[in-house]
Amino acid sequence: MNSILPGHLFLIDFSTVAQDYSFIFYLAILTLAFSVVLRTTKLFIIQLLLFLALGFPAISSFTAVFAALQVGLTTVTIYKYLKALDRNYNLVIEKTHEIPPNITSGSQNGSQSSFF
Repeated sequence: MNSILPGHLFLIDFSTVAQDYSFIFYLAILTLAFSVVLRTTKLFIIQLLLFLALGFPAISSFTAVFAALQVGLTTVTIYKYLKALDRNYNLVIEKTHEIPPNITSGSQNGSQSSFF
């Protein structure tokens, strides 16, 4: 009887990636979480596909390419996250009238649907 082991669903093996490339694995999880925080579905789908591609043992020859893509995507995501934090800080300062309105000038209220 064939039993499916945890982590081997659909022939995806994250145990090798988690052991051999633990830093890349943590970056992938971090980027996946930041994509939810930044409310962007495109980044979430791209990151999910990249995360799943890291787990396929059949394409392990491309692991270095996927690792480089992951580092680049994480760097861009962290940059966008820091930009969103700065925008939020400036928005709070504008709403408390500490600086002249820039984001909330005109009829804009400062809301944004996605931060990426």
